[in-house]
Amino acid sequence: MIVDFVHDVICPWCRIGHANLMATAAQFPDDPLTVRLRPYQLDPNTPEAGDDFRAHMAKIAGSDDLAPLFDRVIEAGKPAGLTFHFEKIKTRPN
Repeated sequence: MIVDFVHDVICPWCRIGHANLMATAAQFPDDPLTVRLRPYQLDPNTPEAGDDFRAHMAKIAGSDDLAPLFDRVIEAGKPAGLTFHFEKIKTRPN
């Protein structure tokens, strides 16, 4: 089977989805899976140099309290074996 996985490389939800897809595929070793990664930019208006990560996320969240937003992603990543360190991110890249 061929799966085209369309994702934004900086999107944590895309990373979680990819990890879950690969873990599921591993459960069926007799059914080979070819995953073709297809890039997609969630926000094509991001400046070429990027922008302030926290300010951008606060705009999305509608609040300066980003803990609930980050905690949801962190918890969703754990079963997939992923660890996120949002506190280390300063710039949202293009």
